[in-house]
Amino acid sequence: SGGSVGRPTVQKLASHLAAGTVTGVLLITTGSITTPAERYATTIDDPVELVDGEQFVELLSRSSIPEPSTI
Repeated sequence: SGGSVGRPTVQKLASHLAAGTVTGVLLITTGSITTPAERYATTIDDPVELVDGEQFVELLSRSSIPEPSTI
């Protein structure tokens, strides 16, 4: 949490698309995604879908997953 995902990480994931070992990539981080990583993800043939911490919280808040209870 609090860290950032950079272009090298996105490139590594995209290499699996190029190799044909996966059909899609979704990267979810609790931190942030750097601008170079975001730019790169949109320029490759099969884009890598990126979800940062804020987007992830928003998605969870709209889901039907119940909030954890505390004891």
